[in-house]
Amino acid sequence: MIAVQRSCSFQECVGSFTALQLTAGSSIAEVPVDATSLQPEMPTIDQVVGNTPMVRLQRLTGLNPTNKIFVKLEGANPGGSAKDRPALAMLNAAEACGRLTPGGHVIECTTGNTGIALAAWCAARGYKLTIIMPDSMTEERKGVLLDQNNNPANPASHEATTGVEIWRQTNGKLTHFIAGMGTSGTLTGCARALKARSAGVTCIGLEPPADEPTGVPGIRRWPQQYRPSVRDDSVIDGVMGVSRREAEETARALARSEGLLLGVSAAGAVSAALRLAAGVSNATIVVLACDRGDRYLSTGVFSAAAGAADPAPCPPSELASVVARVAAAAAAAAAVGDAPIVVRLAAAKLIMASTITVDIVVLLQCTAAYWARPLHTVWA
Repeated sequence: MIAVQRSCSFQECVGSFTALQLTAGSSIAEVPVDATSLQPEMPTIDQVVGNTPMVRLQRLTGLNPTNKIFVKLEGANPGGSAKDRPALAMLNAAEACGRLTPGGHVIECTTGNTGIALAAWCAARGYKLTIIMPDSMTEERKGVLLDQNNNPANPASHEATTGVEIWRQTNGKLTHFIAGMGTSGTLTGCARALKARSAGVTCIGLEPPADEPTGVPGIRRWPQQYRPSVRDDSVIDGVMGVSRREAEETARALARSEGLLLGVSAAGAVSAALRLAAGVSNATIVVLACDRGDRYLSTGVFSAAAGAADPAPCPPSELASVVARVAAAAAAAAAVGDAPIVVRLAAAKLIMASTITVDIVVLLQCTAAYWARPLHTVWA
């Protein structure tokens, strides 16, 4: 028999909330208000860029409980992505050197978050903005071309802000940093800031596999001759590949198990962190989530139909991520009382995911390693 609890009334809920406030000593009545004072000065939109929150993953934690995975939520920027920082920095640099003057015309080649960020900042500052595609670059030469791929203000913005914030938010305890590579400005700038504080921090870039070089929105695999000059390989310790399928599956898993609606490339970076976590211990891994998932709703990536077959058969390199995602789904369902059913479904899905492409011995080893953890860590 299922026990049904009585729902509390609205008045009871308000009373409970008020009691908590009083207990914490934060009653509104205790805050002095001067009705004669002027409204305090509030920041403008470009003054609230950065200082984005960082959260710890609770269920998608990987196979080794000694590791911690944190996600830096750059989607909390006013323009909705990490590109708010370099877009603003490039405008500031162009203004400082006199290239951009009031009423000026800004031009940039982008199809993604940089264009959205520039649209916000140009609107706020009264600039005209033209966004163009790479094959039409020669058609428009009037105005100020910011050129994010080769503009040093791009990585400098992350070196001065994002990397410093990550170091501060982890109390200098991070061991690994993972970020997607589009222009590579985010990874380069953060890596410079982090390695300046601790040379032992491992900084890893994320790019699509060779057979789908532009498959994941926001990151790409550049041919050597076309690599952006802002990329600094001297501070990049390694590069991991992630497919669009893997990234999209992880995006759905994050929404279901963690309540995090992240963009596709951001989710791909989380999957890379799960794979990395299977091979290290006592690590503090920080993933930069460049944007939010609401920018991808129209693609259908979060639809029920899209996730009906998750996880799909995968190569052995992805196994640690698949196991972690399925286990997280089981833990989330267990929290609402469906543990026995979900455990059976999880086991079935792992077997389905293995098929012929995954070594069954490795599968059993990884599964055993996860389920050998104490129950309170599995179901928490």
